[in-house]
Amino acid sequence: MRESESGPRPLSFAGSVVAVLTGCASLTPSLLPRDWLLQGILSGLLLGIGYGAGAAIGALVRRGRPSLPRPGARTWWVTAASAVVVLSLSLWLAGGWQRELRQLTGMTDVDWRPVPVVLVAGGLGGLLLLVARLLRLLARELAGTLRRPARIVARTGLLLPPRGRFAVRTAPVLAGLLATLLAADGSGVAAVGAVELREHRAAWASSAPVELTRPNSWLRSGGPGSQVAWETLAGPGQEFVTGAVTTADLAGFAAFRGVDGPVRKPIRIYVGRDSAPDPAARAQLVVDELVRTGASDRQVVAVVVTTGTGWVNPVAAETVEYLYGGDTAVVAVQYSELPSWLSFLTERRAVAESAAATITAVRRWLDQQPAASRPQLVVYGESLGAYGTESAFGELTNLLDTVDAALLAGGPHTSPIRAQVVAEREPASPVWRPDLAADVPVRFLPDGAAGATGARVGYLQNLTDPVVWWRPSLLYQRPEWLSQPRHPDRPAAAHWLPVVTFWQVTVDLLRSTEPPDGYGHSYRASVVDGWVTVLDPPGWGDADTERLRAQVG
Repeated sequence: MRESESGPRPLSFAGSVVAVLTGCASLTPSLLPRDWLLQGILSGLLLGIGYGAGAAIGALVRRGRPSLPRPGARTWWVTAASAVVVLSLSLWLAGGWQRELRQLTGMTDVDWRPVPVVLVAGGLGGLLLLVARLLRLLARELAGTLRRPARIVARTGLLLPPRGRFAVRTAPVLAGLLATLLAADGSGVAAVGAVELREHRAAWASSAPVELTRPNSWLRSGGPGSQVAWETLAGPGQEFVTGAVTTADLAGFAAFRGVDGPVRKPIRIYVGRDSAPDPAARAQLVVDELVRTGASDRQVVAVVVTTGTGWVNPVAAETVEYLYGGDTAVVAVQYSELPSWLSFLTERRAVAESAAATITAVRRWLDQQPAASRPQLVVYGESLGAYGTESAFGELTNLLDTVDAALLAGGPHTSPIRAQVVAEREPASPVWRPDLAADVPVRFLPDGAAGATGARVGYLQNLTDPVVWWRPSLLYQRPEWLSQPRHPDRPAAAHWLPVVTFWQVTVDLLRSTEPPDGYGHSYRASVVDGWVTVLDPPGWGDADTERLRAQVG
């Protein structure tokens, strides 16, 4: 009886070597600093993937060349000692890399300690190895069932050719590798979902509208005369309609700028998912609210495409209200109640349909107003909202034909218009700061990318935002943002490594909203800069921008 059948199988030498290499690689820096728990999870995950891949490669080689000698005890001891030295050095270097990232991003409270990293990584790596072996046993049983017809054929004299025999022998190894990778991938996605859901619930609890009361202004959805029931707005909608800038604050800012004339009380319209049965009905409800509140005599109608839960970045709405002295109507529609990451997986079509229905309905209503006094139509989308806005139009020309200005922040890689614009940039310019032709009315912020003087579309993309830079191709392809020329703030030790970089940036997604403004997936001051760029208010100066940043920050 073979050793593998009479007792536990020994560790794979090739698998162990590759696991050590991937474990060391997992300690290199990426976009955001990692604490000891996230680093341990990442390293343990890559230890499991590395071991599975190395073991499969070693088994394939040995099945093709069974005469190769097996590593002896001396080789194992030398390799183990080398692994301890290499891993210790990697942990020491990682401490410096994480310190550099903490200083760069201002996340000084991130706790990185090597001993807990080793414990978490070792525990998770061992668990994945155990799961992989169980899956491999199942795969072997399945492969054994599939091999029985081949044995029958062989016994009757109809022998398989050598390549056929090799394919049959390697089937369980390939199945084991696939199962290992799928198990590791499932663990990673489960970790992402669990942490994101935890953060979503915490944020919801901290912002639950327990103290919010129905507005008493007819200029708010849910208020007197509104066709939208207050109860259907949900938490994000109730927070939005009760959070408009006050006329006192508007008057104070106007006085600072030396602008004469009265300010107006802003209009805020919100339609919840439960306010109407489908996107078309919600869009019509938006138009009905615009008519009811007299929005046709405002300077600007701003449509905000919300994130997955229906949240509206308050800075985006307040900035528009300050820029126009409250002579505005800001509109938002909820299309989901799920966090953006889950909406992206399950309701990606819903955000595009909602954005298209709402913007189209508002555009048609505006086109019915007198051209001389017609309000401008501007659009804001953040995160999944940016993707939904772009998906509603598909191409830049369609967007420009429909709206007067658009500001899009932190959109994912699937955003079609951004991908189109970046692909058509000047060849020598980096992807993190695309240089555009003078006739392209687009500007990338906050890095001050070149573009048209009269930009009508603005893109906000933080260098350290994993939502912007994550994509599946990180598994096998070097991203342009890690190619030359590199951003001066990018850590020198950050390099693309197949599979490893994909999982590093995936883990970065878990804390993407934690960094301070201007880093990660946090957009506040840059939203002010973006609106000023695409709206270009008359008589506006740098001092006004600085004051407004402080006002809404």
